[in-house]
Amino acid sequence: MRRRKYLFCGVLPAVSFGLFAALAPISEASADSSFFGSQELFVPGFHRHTKWASALRRFASATHRGTPCATGEQVNCADDAWSVFVASLRDLDRKAQLGVVNSYFNRARYVSDANNYGRSDYWASPRQLLARGGDCEDYAIAKYLTLRAAGVATRDLRILVVNDLETHRQHAILVVFDGTRVWALDNQIARVTDTRRIHSYRPIYAINETGWWVYSYPRSPKKEPKTVRVAASAGFKFSGSTVARTQ
Repeated sequence: MRRRKYLFCGVLPAVSFGLFAALAPISEASADSSFFGSQELFVPGFHRHTKWASALRRFASATHRGTPCATGEQVNCADDAWSVFVASLRDLDRKAQLGVVNSYFNRARYVSDANNYGRSDYWASPRQLLARGGDCEDYAIAKYLTLRAAGVATRDLRILVVNDLETHRQHAILVVFDGTRVWALDNQIARVTDTRRIHSYRPIYAINETGWWVYSYPRSPKKEPKTVRVAASAGFKFSGSTVARTQ
């Protein structure tokens, strides 16, 4: 499995506080088995992640506006290209959709947020990625929203932020649930890959339009996973496979 290597993807700092603050209102949840050897805790609601919420608003606004390429603007031409691409996916089966979408967006130019937008972290829409290029979370967002527009259910899609143990940096991919399999669509990997074949990622959090997932690992006698420590600071404790609110 050959991987391309990219520069730093600044996906964690923008949500560090908002993500774990979102845990506070929840009275009880369960930590279920997940991929990459982790356990996950679901937290409803995504609006505390302001960059994700902003990307969704921009996407919805552009979709409803329906601006044509005839105006001559680069982003508007990307609007048309994206709409035509989505239409081409609707008659394909799930696995074919994933392969086509992964390949299509992986051809987009890699550009850091600092060079593209003058910001350390910016979550772009699919049209912005096609028009301007983008970094790791922009590829994941574009694949997520494209597959959703092609008919894949929201519950089967998650943008996943991970620690990459090979590069020692944060990275973002799209994961898609398909029966008993979970597929990774990754701008660093050419082919759609079963997550069971990827051993260098450790999930930090995932998000879609229903809420968040935060991840933990079996406790070490020396050190608890970071997610467990942060969740505990928000008033939660892990007990076996469950998470309960502490008093």
